[in-house]
Amino acid sequence: MSTQRHELAEARYRNERKRIIFEKWLKMGLVQFNFDATREDVAMPEHAKGDHDYWIACVEAEIYTSHVEGTCHPPRGKPFQFSVPWDAVHAMYSKAVHERHIWLEDVDRNAKRQEVRRMAKTGKALPS
Repeated sequence: MSTQRHELAEARYRNERKRIIFEKWLKMGLVQFNFDATREDVAMPEHAKGDHDYWIACVEAEIYTSHVEGTCHPPRGKPFQFSVPWDAVHAMYSKAVHERHIWLEDVDRNAKRQEVRRMAKTGKALPS
């Protein structure tokens, strides 16, 4: 198998795992997921599109093979619709089971830079 086909197969497997984990956790309660909101295939309001490590806390969503969509209810501001492909998602956290999954292969380099800046500002590492 060529390297490119192997990488594609691994990406498909990771995306399927993300969907399965998200679906399982969502049945138990709130799930926070982090993704690259700068991608063109991420649908959300323009004001939120500049972050390589955007996160949404979700209590209900429509889950599809290729993506997740729903309505985000931020603590401040108006609710908005979102649609995020699984390959844009790089981390999830379940409040119900207090567990986090991170897919480093899917973390954009710019998101890593943003995290380092945040850690420098706060003086502490983000929860993993």
